[in-house]
Formats: sequence, structure tokens, C-alpha cells
Amino acid sequence: MQKQTKVLLAIIAAVAILGVAVFYSGGGLQGKIKLSSKGKLQVMVDVETPSEDIVVAGTVDKLVSVFKATASGDEGFEIKKLTVINRYDNVKGDTDNNIKTVRLTYTNSSNATVSKEGVLLNGSVSFSGLNVIVPKNENAKINISADFNTIPGVATSGEMVALSIDGFTARGLQSGAVFPGHVVNGLKYVNWMHVYGSKPTLVLNANSPSGSHSASPNDKVFVFDVVADANGGLVVERVLIKMMSDGSFNTNASIKAILQDETGNIVPITNPAKVKVLDDSNAGVELIIQFELSKGETRTLSLVLDTAALMNNQAVVDDLFLATINYGTSSKGLVTPGGFDWEDSTDTDAKWVGAQKKTNLQGNILKY
Repeated sequence: MQKQTKVLLAIIAAVAILGVAVFYSGGGLQGKIKLSSKGKLQVMVDVETPSEDIVVAGTVDKLVSVFKATASGDEGFEIKKLTVINRYDNVKGDTDNNIKTVRLTYTNSSNATVSKEGVLLNGSVSFSGLNVIVPKNENAKINISADFNTIPGVATSGEMVALSIDGFTARGLQSGAVFPGHVVNGLKYVNWMHVYGSKPTLVLNANSPSGSHSASPNDKVFVFDVVADANGGLVVERVLIKMMSDGSFNTNASIKAILQDETGNIVPITNPAKVKVLDDSNAGVELIIQFELSKGETRTLSLVLDTAALMNNQAVVDDLFLATINYGTSSKGLVTPGGFDWEDSTDTDAKWVGAQKKTNLQGNILKY
């Protein structure tokens, strides 16, 4: 018995040294846990996990993370118990106030969808009495969603949460033996959610001009809508619009930019907005503004320029022009600012607009 134990420990040590106990999948390094001599159970962040995003306080049943359990070898498993943890900065549980309820959803042995709810305490919540069946050489999905607290109220604008499976207990379907397991680096690669009191959505307005266009001193070149989330209002503070052409910009041009609202009024700008022409193909303008939206409200902004001065050679047919606003991105909580800054009702600043299918909002191509 003592000899067998030494052999087993030697095998475990060799596995750890050789790196066999971990693998890459879905962009994350996750755990591969050998639970019995007949089979192995892997638990990893699934590709169906949402992209890192902004979640609006008060949102109900927001999908945060998806995990996939895979059984390989000659034995399947039943996950009986697992623990969900929330990321924390300095103290365990210091962002738990943002989450009202954690919800675990899976398909049981009767092929029925089961949901269980729990409340985070000091950064974790355990779920027992589970019936997550992982047949041999197959997999099972475990969804983790949450109901978020409101602002004003319990939630704190600007904080981040990330829900991950930390530990679990599984039973071999053939052997009947019960084994503990844990996910290696699961929290490191799980999805992060940024909590704010609102969230903007940018949409190209149907009246944004396109195609053949005549240059003029007051040319409306780009029209877009800003939509505030139904749960909260927001204030737009900065818009950076990049402009591109096919080499048609006048590099000596000195042009002011104007933003108009849906009524044609000029949006208050704290600093003079002057177009910066970088070269004959690239230009941009930064507009520092105060543009307020109530919750659920849609407002329209239009960029007006002196394209008669900007476009270098109007005698040439089809000089191209394109305006763009970058959305910004975030990876593991580190935001790369875009061209749209805003704040929610708590005056918490945000320099990106959350996960999007595209990286920017583009106007239509104009031909001068």
C-alpha cells in the first residue's frame, strides 16, 4: 500500500512537471483533473461565454460565464456540488455588492433544464444537490448568470465582477467513487463584467448622407444616433471622429467642426473643435461636449464641416470621404479608450461602449 502511494505521488509529480495536467482551449488555460483510473473530467471556460462587456446595474438574469465539462476515457461523471467565486481586488467579496443573485443553469439526467440560485458571501457561493451528467466522451454545459443590484442603491458604478467555477465534487457513473476537483486558472480566463448605471448604443442614422455628394461650407457628412439604456441616463462628454479619404484632403486647410443635435442646434462645445489634417488621407476632430440623455432616450448628432475647403481637388470625380468613431475595447479589465467618452448618473466616466460585433461606427462613403 505504501509502495502504491509512492508510485501514485511520483506519477502526479511527473504530470505536473511535464505540463500534462493543463491544456489550452477557448483562449484559456484550464484544469484537466483525473478523477479515476477509468476516466478524466475537464472543466473549462466555454467559447459561448459572452465577450467582456458593460452590464447595466439592475439587469436581471445576465449571462456572465459558460463552462463546459468534458468526460474522457471509459467513465462518465455526475457533478454533485460546485463553488462559484467572484473576482476581487484586495479583499474577497469586495465587489459582491453588485450582484443580488447568482444563478446556475444546467441540463439534468432527465434532460430537463434546472436552475439553482444562491447569494455570494465573501466572494463565493456553493451549490449542492446537483445532477450535472457528463457521459463518457461527451460534455455538459453549465451557465452562470446573475441578477445585478441597482444604482443608486447597492451596486457601485465602475466596479468589475467575474464569476468562475472554483471547485467541484464529481461521482464516477460506473465506479460510484466521489472525487474532488478544481479549475486551474479558471478565474484568470473567465469573462469580466464592468458595472455602470447605464450604457450607450451608437447607431448610424438613416439620414446619414451617402454616395455622390457636393462639397459646401456647411456640409452635413455624418449623422448618428446615441441611445441610452432603459435603466439609466447618461452624458456624452467627448467624441473623437476620424476621417479618411483617398488622398483628397487639403493639408493646408483650417476648418472648424460643428456638432448639431436633432433640432439643428449646435451642441455646447467646451473647446474650439478644429479639424486636424494629418496628411492627404487622414484627418480627425476631437469634440469635448456636454450632451445629456435620459434613460431610454435616443438623440441624434450630426457632424458639419466645410468640405469645400477640406477636399483638395473637387474637379476630380469621386473623391472619397469616410467618418468613423472607434468604440474602444477592454481585456481582462484593462480598457483601451475609443472615440466616445460618457458618464452615468453617478458621474463615473467610461471610455468605451462595451462589447460590440464591430470595432467602430462608420458613416457612409461619400463621393465628391
